[in-house]
Amino acid sequence: MNVSVNNIQFNYLHRDLGNYKIFGNLVFSNPHNLDIQEIKTLFKKHLIDGQYFYPEKFGIKRFEDEPIGCESDWYEFESLEITDFESNHNKEINSLLNLLLDSE
Repeated sequence: MNVSVNNIQFNYLHRDLGNYKIFGNLVFSNPHNLDIQEIKTLFKKHLIDGQYFYPEKFGIKRFEDEPIGCESDWYEFESLEITDFESNHNKEINSLLNLLLDSE
């Protein structure tokens, strides 16, 4: 695991039609010190309507307590932030950005 004061926390949620929300996050290492504002801009530009994504395309496991027969397969991008939390994902933020660009 990579501990850095420059790790990036990717916050997301799943919202059903009843507005029930399940929140999650992943912390990615940022060894190349990418600028958080540039990453946010790139994310919003390439997400569905600037905020939705299919979790499988980013290697994000679906929530175990997600309602069965849920109305939406999309997850919602909530925010990106710099954190000193330990990385909890085996990829760097660059890898997530590449997946985002490749998913178009």
